[in-house]
Amino acid sequence: YHPRDIGINELKVEHFMTNNPVMARSNVNLPGGVDIMITNNISNLVVVENRKPTGVLTEREVLHYLTNYRTIPADKLLKDIVLQPFCIVDLKTTLLDAAKKMIRKKCRILVSSTGSSEVKGDSAGNQDSDEKIVGIITASDMVKAFARQRDKDPTLRSVMSKRIYFVNLNDPIYDAIKIMYTDDIGSVI
Repeated sequence: YHPRDIGINELKVEHFMTNNPVMARSNVNLPGGVDIMITNNISNLVVVENRKPTGVLTEREVLHYLTNYRTIPADKLLKDIVLQPFCIVDLKTTLLDAAKKMIRKKCRILVSSTGSSEVKGDSAGNQDSDEKIVGIITASDMVKAFARQRDKDPTLRSVMSKRIYFVNLNDPIYDAIKIMYTDDIGSVI
């Protein structure tokens, strides 16, 4: 099986997800969570309590603290942070359906062996499922998968950002962080 050999509507989450996503217990402090993300070169850290996911720590939450407090507070535990909610899909869910769900429900996508359609996780850590999480699929994973399709060869102009932000090399790093956080962008030049 090769992604180019099947239609875009047939691509399955199981072929593009990251298996066995990195997880951290909810009693880990925020700097510890950041260290885990850096060590594993990931931008989505699944936070668990009693082996059940409660939410997803992303770079956005880290930027929030850097922008507003100019530090990553050591006294904040992951369970005390407003984490990104998540939706659960099963291995056989199509990428298109997962992408639609991610957009419609504004959630991160975790993959289980059984699947579910509800949005899960909140700042209180409520999540009552016995789902076994076997993977995570990000928007970047989906874009890469869609881009590999033979029948889809978009131009660079059609997919690039039109909003370009510049910072001076001598500006404080917090200025760049604030622009990235407040304008919801992933990089500056």
